[in-house]
Amino acid sequence: MNREEALKQIEEINMALAASNQLLLSGMLSIFIGLTVLMLPFIEIPTQQLTFGHDFGSWRVYVLPAIHVVVYLSLFSLVRWTVEKKWIEARIKAPHPALAQALAVHRPVIAAICGTIIMLGYLGIDQLVYPFFLIFFGILMNFYGRFSNPRLFWAGWSYIILGLIFGAMTRMNRPYLWIAFNTYLGVSLIIVGISIRKERKS
Repeated sequence: MNREEALKQIEEINMALAASNQLLLSGMLSIFIGLTVLMLPFIEIPTQQLTFGHDFGSWRVYVLPAIHVVVYLSLFSLVRWTVEKKWIEARIKAPHPALAQALAVHRPVIAAICGTIIMLGYLGIDQLVYPFFLIFFGILMNFYGRFSNPRLFWAGWSYIILGLIFGAMTRMNRPYLWIAFNTYLGVSLIIVGISIRKERKS
């Protein structure tokens, strides 16, 4: 391999890494996910945590986790589909297929999040659902941040740390404590999204 071929391959790798974060989180997608996250209290509280006043009896431990998984997985999938349809930047894929496959780690992480919600709900410790979500989501964002925007990397670390803190604070038995952590998550995703957009425009 001569010098020109080596430089060309290095340039291709750099291009792949520069585009890699768009596989999961473009600037606009991050902003809209953040806005959707900020809307969650306006969904959870009026619907009485999506029970709409129903008790469900002994089926509660099965029904409630399943409802949350279906509703929020559908909601955020709809947000992603809408953003990718309206903004071309959200449809850009990493130019190297191997890198694209490696960065598809979000699928098992999302599956782990959904499985954890169902498991904790069944065990009757649903107060730990949001802390575990923050930890899993933080790991995912931290991983993607290593290949893209450093703010995403540090935001991922902050989600992991806050998830651990939130988990420890669940002993305080404050039902609306999650709203504070949720607000941080939503606002930080919006800031990260704006940062990614400015970085691409410069």
